[in-house]
Amino acid sequence: MVLGAVPAAIVGALIFVDLDAAFIHRLLGAFILLMIPARRWATRRALTIRRWQLLPVGAAMGLLSGVVGTAGPVNAPFFLAYGLVKGAYLATEALGAAAVHLTKSAVYGRFAALDTQTLA
Repeated sequence: MVLGAVPAAIVGALIFVDLDAAFIHRLLGAFILLMIPARRWATRRALTIRRWQLLPVGAAMGLLSGVVGTAGPVNAPFFLAYGLVKGAYLATEALGAAAVHLTKSAVYGRFAALDTQTLA
């Protein structure tokens, strides 16, 4: 998942730096609204995720996180469909989030979207 998420987070962060804040809010709202029927559809079909499928899922989540700031709990259905529970789920989510957020912070800092005063 991280192999797909980190490069996509770089691209998403670069897009974020140039986007209008109002557009980002609308994009995030539309994505969240679309996740409701998508999750219900996936639950009805008892979809499962294979290991290789986490790469494109990671890329999509990294890009989304870079563009709108964070993907939040959007990863959860994919990790659960893969079969992760308890500690494995928490550790995977934490590692993925840390990798993506550190990457985005570096990109934001490089393009003056995040300075030391803001970081402090």
